[in-house]
Amino acid sequence: MSYNINNIDDLRAKIAILKQDKLEQELYFDQKITAITKAVTNPFGFITNIFKSSSGTSPFNNSHASDIVTSLSKAFLPIILNKTIFNGKGIFIKTLVTILSQKTVSAKFFNRDTFSYLIDNITQLISSRTKPKEKRDYGIPEDSETY
Repeated sequence: MSYNINNIDDLRAKIAILKQDKLEQELYFDQKITAITKAVTNPFGFITNIFKSSSGTSPFNNSHASDIVTSLSKAFLPIILNKTIFNGKGIFIKTLVTILSQKTVSAKFFNRDTFSYLIDNITQLISSRTKPKEKRDYGIPEDSETY
């Protein structure tokens, strides 16, 4: 490593070049380490994806914590959809429905409060549609002359 340095300007230029080379090599090695780390952890990536929500953050440090209704809906909504609406469809469609329904059900939008609100509205709709049966009395009228 013989450098031809004659004055202070040559020395400063060579220092700048060496610093630039050092930064480029650090960046190169950081990229290589990241690629190797991803290659090693990628087979176990599906486990970490289970614990991530649709926003990409962990549900444990999310401000909207999931409750039992959210967990049950993530489990049973795909089953219900596949047995009713998508009955007889192929495995690709059923898998796609399962993935999409689990991603769309989140604690922010579907929790115990929204579920109870939905049930209340459905019961009000059903009770308003059912007409009360008229009471029919085929007996003797009140104003009749029976002695």
